[in-house]
Amino acid sequence: TRVCVEQMIQERLLKMEQFKQSVKLSKRDAEEVTAAVVEDCSDLVNSARKSLGHFLDVIVQKQKAAEEQAEGFIKELEGEISTLMKKRSELMQLSQIEDHFHLLQNTPTMTVTAKDWNKVRSSL
Repeated sequence: TRVCVEQMIQERLLKMEQFKQSVKLSKRDAEEVTAAVVEDCSDLVNSARKSLGHFLDVIVQKQKAAEEQAEGFIKELEGEISTLMKKRSELMQLSQIEDHFHLLQNTPTMTVTAKDWNKVRSSL
């Protein structure tokens, strides 16, 4: 029986070593997987940051383009308004003229060409 007990102790010591080795290997595998996952996630985060930066740049560029377009439209409208106000003033002066012949001579120059702003949409 002493030999049996001794054998049981040896078997358990061996089993204990197997568990320790298994834990050691499992820990090493977990560390390797963790390192790989951290690296992959870091790459993913860096890629996402790069993409975000690109998308933000595109948004800023589109906004600037829309603002520049709107500023161009505003300047064009200001020019048309100025021209129309000038024509209005001329028409008011002509309406004061009692010489109908003079009035008829100057009327053809009163035509105003203007852009159809109903078709223009703001992209802001």
